Parts: sequence; structure tokens; C-alpha cells
Amino acid sequence: MQALKPLFARASLRAFGLFSAGLVCLTMTGNTQASINVSPLSSILDLNNSKSKIITVFNTSPSKPLAIKVTVHSWRLDEQGQDIRKPSEDLLIFPGQFVLPPLSRRSIRIAYQPPQATPIEKSYRVIVQQVPVNLADNNKVQTGVSIVTSYATAFYVEPSSAMSEVALKQVSVDAKKLYFALNNSGNAHTHLRQAQIVITQEKQRFMITEPNALKGIFNEKILAGSQREFSLVWPESISQALDFNAPMELELSIACESCQQFSL
Repeated sequence: MQALKPLFARASLRAFGLFSAGLVCLTMTGNTQASINVSPLSSILDLNNSKSKIITVFNTSPSKPLAIKVTVHSWRLDEQGQDIRKPSEDLLIFPGQFVLPPLSRRSIRIAYQPPQATPIEKSYRVIVQQVPVNLADNNKVQTGVSIVTSYATAFYVEPSSAMSEVALKQVSVDAKKLYFALNNSGNAHTHLRQAQIVITQEKQRFMITEPNALKGIFNEKILAGSQREFSLVWPESISQALDFNAPMELELSIACESCQQFSL
């Protein structure tokens, strides 16, 4: 990679409508169709208003009962956006294991166990997993199952006055990519929405707005008190037109969920 060249950058973030977006992890083996669904995929527990939240597991199979296990992991994202999980006992799950009859549903109650509220949002993955056994009609357990389905739902324990505070920390370019880092110094997570990048060099002006071109930025999340690094491959039309040894101006605008405006 070439040495990164600093450039003049202006950046702005504007608040976007507050809502929750979940991440689903689905793992299957064999060629059998998945038989469970989970809702919601993301939950926020505000301890000022509630002591617990409910998620619901659905068995969509018309004929097969399913054994279900629910576990909890503390969760953070590294700077490249990869999940880092550790088993946790912070959340009380009931029931933690059960059998779900065909075409039925079961509610799972999730409560936060520590006695005091947290000053910064805590994030968890609640893993809802189909146990790899077959439950025959005669109630005998048989092995040889061909599918294991799991959902990794997002679960946040929210502090009082939750707010994300996102700031652009650095911007660099080379002939292939744009690189930048965003730091969330707030006490709540955020999602990045509606990104726009404008590059101006001499009399040329280029704009990148399409979600496909912003893959890896659009809809990404930054957890509370953490930093994320991002990179964007230049579209061919821009990489061929820009002179990367000459000055340029870049404007980065991102709408984010529940964040304060900033400019740099």
C-alpha cells in the first residue's frame, strides 16, 4: 500500500430517527430448511421503564418439535467491525432451554441482573440456538440431525440520558481507497445511515451516494465508547480522474441514529 496522504476534510453528522436494527447470524448444515425464527432481532432495555424484555421464538415446521437453547455473551466490536464475544451471566434468561412444538411460539424473558444501572450502555448477544437432536414422536431422542440454526440477536442495557457522540478522527487516501475512523465517545450505540461523500479537486466534483458504492459504511454500527475504522474502494471513474498527489477537498456526511451533530 502506498503511504497514506492526508487531505483537507469536512465532516458532518446529523441525527436520524431513533430505531433499533438487529444483526442475525444464521448457521446451517445439511440441506434442510431452517425451522425457527426470532423476534425482535434487536432489543433495548431501559431500566428506568422496565426490568426485563421479551423475545419470541417461532417454530415454523409443520411437523417437527425443536429443542431450543438460549445463551448470553457480552459483545463488543473491534475497530474492523468484527464481533468479540465472551460468555456472560449479566442477563437472566427464562426459560434457558425448552422444546417447541410444531407451528408454535415461546416467549423468553430477559432481565438484567446487576443491582445498579450502568453509566454506559452494555451490549450483549443473546444466542437462540436449535439443539442438534431429533425429537421423535415417541419422545425418544435420536441423533443424526442435518441442521443447526442459530440467531445472534442484539441486546442493549441502556443508561439514563443515552446519547451517541460521534466524531471523525482521521481521514487519509491512497490511489485505491478512502480511509477514515469514527469515534463514539457517547454512552449509547449508533447506526450509520444515508452516507454521502463529495470530493472536489480543482474544477472537478464527484459525489458518492449509492448504498452499493458505500458498502461497509452504510448501516454499520458503532458501540458506546468505541472506535471504528472504515475504508471505501474508489469507483473506477473517480480513481482514474483524481490526481492523488495534488490537493483535494473531501466532505463526508453521514446520518446516524440518535447522535449529536458535529463538524470538522
